[in-house]
Amino acid sequence: MADIMLDMPQQSPVVATAPQAEVILSAGIPWTNDYNHVRLFDSAGELESFVKSKQVARWTQSTPVRWGELSYRAKGNESSLIEANYIMFKNAPFNSKWYYGFVTGIQWLSNGSCVINIEPDYWQNNIYEVSINECFVEREHVSKAADVLFGNLVPEGLEAGEYKAQERYAPIEGGWLYSLLSSATSEGQQPIPVVDNNIFSGLSRYTAQTYQELITILNNFQDSGIADAVVQIYQYPAMCDRSDLQNQQILIPIPSNIDGYVPKNNKLFQYPYIYVLFSNPSNKTATFRFELTNRLDHGIDMSVSGMGGLTPMIHILPNDYRVDDIVNYFDDIYIDATIQCAWTNDAYQAYLAQMSPVWQAQEKTLAVQQIGTAFNGIMATLGGLATGNIFGGLTSGANAVFNTATAPYLQQTNIQAQKESHDLIPPSARGSVSGNSSVAMFSTNIVNFYTMTITAQMARCIDDYFTAFGYATNRLKVPNINNRSSWNFVKTNGATFSGSIMLDDMRKLQAIFDRGVTIWHTNDVGNYSLENN
Repeated sequence: MADIMLDMPQQSPVVATAPQAEVILSAGIPWTNDYNHVRLFDSAGELESFVKSKQVARWTQSTPVRWGELSYRAKGNESSLIEANYIMFKNAPFNSKWYYGFVTGIQWLSNGSCVINIEPDYWQNNIYEVSINECFVEREHVSKAADVLFGNLVPEGLEAGEYKAQERYAPIEGGWLYSLLSSATSEGQQPIPVVDNNIFSGLSRYTAQTYQELITILNNFQDSGIADAVVQIYQYPAMCDRSDLQNQQILIPIPSNIDGYVPKNNKLFQYPYIYVLFSNPSNKTATFRFELTNRLDHGIDMSVSGMGGLTPMIHILPNDYRVDDIVNYFDDIYIDATIQCAWTNDAYQAYLAQMSPVWQAQEKTLAVQQIGTAFNGIMATLGGLATGNIFGGLTSGANAVFNTATAPYLQQTNIQAQKESHDLIPPSARGSVSGNSSVAMFSTNIVNFYTMTITAQMARCIDDYFTAFGYATNRLKVPNINNRSSWNFVKTNGATFSGSIMLDDMRKLQAIFDRGVTIWHTNDVGNYSLENN
C-alpha cells in the first residue's frame, strides 16, 4: 500500500518586527494609587509633558508592555531606579496612545537587571476620554461666585458644639406701671361696665405711675371703708400703656464674624452656626434664622408691641420672615407681662371707716336724748315744787342732771372698747405674688433677643472642613469637577460616564467618584494653603 502524504500548508515568511515600544519612568509624581487625591490636567498633552518632565529613566525600542502582567523587565540597576513611582509607555507601532501607571515596587534580579512592578492609573488613562453624566451628587464645591449667603441650605449634620451670645437686643420697656381693679369706685359707687382693650369688664381700673401713687389709691379705699372692693393689684411694663413705647421696631443684623473668627465659607453664616434666640425670664424661648428673612440686608426685623388693660401683654411679630405677602402669625410670640401683687386689708381701719357714720348717728341721737332727759328733769322738779313735793321734785331733777352728764361718757367708753377690740384683729392678706416677678427683682427685660454663634474654635474647624470638602449637595446634577482654581472635591452616588472606556476601567472610575475624590488643578497636590478661588 502506497504511503499517502498530505501536503502541508504553505507559510509565508515571518517578517521580524523590531521592538519599538517607548517606556519612561518618572519620580516625584504627586498623586498615588489610593485615588484620594488626583490630578486633572487641561488635556492629555499637558499630562504627557508633566510626566516626561519628571523622568528618571527612558527606554526606546523596548518590547511591548502588557497591563495584564503589570511587570516589566528593564535593563538597568535597581539603585538607579529606586525613586521612580510612575511609568508611562507607548506600545508602538501597535498603538500610539500613552498609558500611565504607578510603580508599586522594584525587584533586583541581577547586576544590570530588575523587575518593575506596575499597575494602571485608572484616572489618568480614562478621564480625558470620557465625560461624566448627570448623577446624584452628595457633596461638591460650588464656584466661588456661587458661594453667596444662603446659597446652600442643605443640612450638613456637623457637630456645632456650645453656643455663645454675641450681641443682645431688647426694647425699651420703660419701668413699671401699677393697676388696681375694684368692684366699686373709691367713692363707693357702682362701676360702669366698659370694654377695656376688647375685653369686657365690670370692674373699675385705676392706674398709677409709681408705687407711691398706688399706695394713695389703696389708702383711699381703706379710708372709705371699702377695702374689700379691691380684687386685684398688678404691675406691668410701661411700654404696655405709654404711647411712645407701645410700638417698637428691633432690627437684628447678621453678624460679620463668628465669635471673632471671619470664615472663608459663607455657609457658616446660617443656622445652626448662627441664629437669633428669643428668651425671657419665664424660660420661654424661640429661634429665628437669618436665612429665612426676606430683607436684602439679611437682618431680622421684629415688631414689639405692648398692650395694657386687664391683662397686659407684649406681642412679638417677625416682619418679612418666612412669608412673602402675608403677616407671619405662626412665628409670633405673646408674653404675659403681668406681675400679680399682694397687699393687706387693714381690718381696724376698715372697721373705723365703716362704724364712723354709726357712731356719729349715735352721738346725735344721744344729744337729742340728753335734751329730752334734761327737759323732763326740769319739768319734774317744777312739778314737785308746785305740788309741795319738794323732795321728789329735787330727786327727779338730780337724776336727770346725772343721766345727762354721764351718758356721753358711757357712750365714748363703749366706742373705745369696740375700737380696742377690733384693733387686736391683724390685717388680712389679699392677692399673692406671681408672674414674671424675677424681671422686677433683678431689673431684667421681659423681651430679650440674642445673636447666638458657635465658638471661634468650632467655626474654624467647620470652615476648614468646608474648604477641603465643599458643601452637602444631595441633588441630581452634573458634578462640578473644575470650577475652582486649585482643587474640587466631589462625592457621588452612582456616577456614570459617556465615552470610549473599558468596562473594568469604568467601574474603577465610578468607584473613585462614589467614594469621594479631591481633584487638583495644580501640581502642588495636597497643599490646602493655596488660594482656591
